[in-house]
Amino acid sequence: MLAEDRIKIQCYSKIQYYKEKGYGENKYDSVIEISPNDLPRTSAKKVKVKCDECGKVFERIWQYRVKSLERWGKDLCSSCARKGDRNNSYNQDRKELLEYARSFQKHECGVQKRTPEQKRKMSQARSDGIAEGRIRIHSHNWGEKNTV
Repeated sequence: MLAEDRIKIQCYSKIQYYKEKGYGENKYDSVIEISPNDLPRTSAKKVKVKCDECGKVFERIWQYRVKSLERWGKDLCSSCARKGDRNNSYNQDRKELLEYARSFQKHECGVQKRTPEQKRKMSQARSDGIAEGRIRIHSHNWGEKNTV
C-alpha cells in the first residue's frame, strides 16, 4: 500500500507521457505533483510504501514495487519478504540444511586433495626445473625491472 498520495517529480524526457495522463502543459525540467500510480512502470523514482503485513513504512524504487506486486500481490518490507512460504529455508531444521551444504567438498567436485608430502615433492620438482632451465618463468611486473 502506498504511504503517500502525491509525489513531486521533475519532468525531463516524459513530458508527453504526463501530458497524456492529464497533468497539463509541462516544460522541460519543470516540477509537477502526480499520483504515484501514474509513474511509468520502469521508473526509478523512490516512493514511500507501507508493508501490508507489519505496517512498517519504507522506501522502494517504483519498478521494484511493481515487480513485488506481480510476484506476491502485496507490498512487503525486506524482513517480511523473507518469512514463511516465500523463503524455502525459513523454519526448517538447520541441521539438515548444513549437512547438505557440507556434502559439497572440493575433492568431491573433481579437485584432487594432495598430501603435504605430495605438495613438497611438486614444489621441489618445480624449483629443480627452474634451476635447470626446463621451466621458464615470465615476469608480469610491467614497467618494473627485475634487479636480480
